[in-house]
Amino acid sequence: MSVNLGQLAGRARRTEVESYDPHDDVVRFQIDVVSPKPLRFRNNLVDMQLTVVEPGLTLSGTNQRFGARGMLKIIPDGKLTLRSSEFEVREGWVRFDDATRIAPKVDVRAQTEYRRYASSAEPAAGGGESGAAAAAGATSGQWRINLHAHGDAEDLKVNLTSDPPLGQEDIVLLLTM
Repeated sequence: MSVNLGQLAGRARRTEVESYDPHDDVVRFQIDVVSPKPLRFRNNLVDMQLTVVEPGLTLSGTNQRFGARGMLKIIPDGKLTLRSSEFEVREGWVRFDDATRIAPKVDVRAQTEYRRYASSAEPAAGGGESGAAAAAGATSGQWRINLHAHGDAEDLKVNLTSDPPLGQEDIVLLLTM
């Protein structure tokens, strides 16, 4: 089972249309961005602060085509929400390498504690159930779930591990239910 953040968060992919004629360039620019304080990002998926790594973030291009180069370091203790679970960011960065478009590459590691409490209406786990069925039908349990999101921001790959160990499909099931 392949997991990406867009599927888990329910985001649709963006349509790209490329039409560029250098003769229509009117303005050329280069802006170096530095910040003595962290930048804060907050939306329905993340609440985190990032520092601009020296020598800064360079935005450059023309009125038609522009991009970014540089790196932002994610400050630990930010929050990342996946389904209804809140993960605490342990470490990460966002890197920009393309002077012709804004195409961030992301590497984030986060962790959450997941607890499932006993319910008298649920049957006890056991009796030869599969891993996913056992994870869903367990009367109670506690897992430390680690998330590693990496790759292009538009197509992040997500790896999930847990302690005690579960397969990635079982972890997705836990987070979904």
